[in-house]
Amino acid sequence: MIYRVLPGEAQTQLTHLDMASIDCVITSPPYFQLRDYQTGQWEGGDPECSHAVRLTPSAASSTLQGFKAGVGHAHEGFADACPRCGAVRVDEQLGMEPTLEAYVARLVSVFRDLRRVLKPTGTAWLNLGDSFAPDKQLRGVPWRVAFALQDDGWILRSDIVWAKTQPLPESVRDRPTRSHEYIFLLAAQPHYYYDAVAVKEPAVTPTYDRRYGPGAPPRHREQEAWNQHGPYKPHRGFSSMDSSQGRNRRDVWTLATARFLGAHFATFPEALVEPMVLAGCPPGGVVLDLFAGSGTTLAVAVRLGRRAIGIELNPDYLPLIEARMADVRVRQISLFADAAAPSPSPEEEALP
Repeated sequence: MIYRVLPGEAQTQLTHLDMASIDCVITSPPYFQLRDYQTGQWEGGDPECSHAVRLTPSAASSTLQGFKAGVGHAHEGFADACPRCGAVRVDEQLGMEPTLEAYVARLVSVFRDLRRVLKPTGTAWLNLGDSFAPDKQLRGVPWRVAFALQDDGWILRSDIVWAKTQPLPESVRDRPTRSHEYIFLLAAQPHYYYDAVAVKEPAVTPTYDRRYGPGAPPRHREQEAWNQHGPYKPHRGFSSMDSSQGRNRRDVWTLATARFLGAHFATFPEALVEPMVLAGCPPGGVVLDLFAGSGTTLAVAVRLGRRAIGIELNPDYLPLIEARMADVRVRQISLFADAAAPSPSPEEEALP
């Protein structure tokens, strides 16, 4: 198998994976209190009750249970209990926690269990967006999660800014329109797999500058006078000044948002996932997405010669993933139909 999908809650399904079996994790959890993915069920109370009591913004602010109308929520009502009949809403989905602190704590718990299945050289790429509270405060969700993961032992190596060229329009008049999200590169230990060559960018150095052209000599700086004093480790310079092969990838990725015809609200652009796969997972390695959604991470990983595992709570998304992966396989078979490369062995294809 080149991929498989585990239906169910992320933390529970992690227990079914082997220790140190995953090369790279690429995932985008549901954002805090953005939308209800309709995976919950009401238990107890009056079966004839609708349980959906629409709250005003002021009431939502005071109870932290309701959601303002008109912002894309599939469920408007109470996340924990119905005030009319006492029914309790049972739901395993992440993102509907009553407080931001509970949301952060649950993500930290999931990532703590993730470390068991991640190889010592593995990395985790975490995409998170922010949101506003009813009192207009920007919550700072991505950085709260990043700092909490640091406190729990993860090494935060990079904060990548996804600059959106086509962000969703907003009707606000007292702040700029949001047009970016964060991707955090996390490692379990200081030395990890990262293929910088695979994700190089075209260099923009003027071709007339011979210091950066083909065959340019190395530029060492250890013995330069300006570099011998000060509180920091001396800068060693560049082992090669040749920029004709590209430059190291920057941490601002400017990309358009994605459109997906399936019934999923938040879809990764494939171009956003590609550099994460190329840099974070060796060829033939295993990529894991804890919140697979429509299967973008899985599709990109398989297309780029990796294997993939997805975990998805909502059963309605499983047919979307299967259809998408079938399309990837059809394109691969067509592309490599005339190739003479030997077929992989069952051991090479086996997933953990």
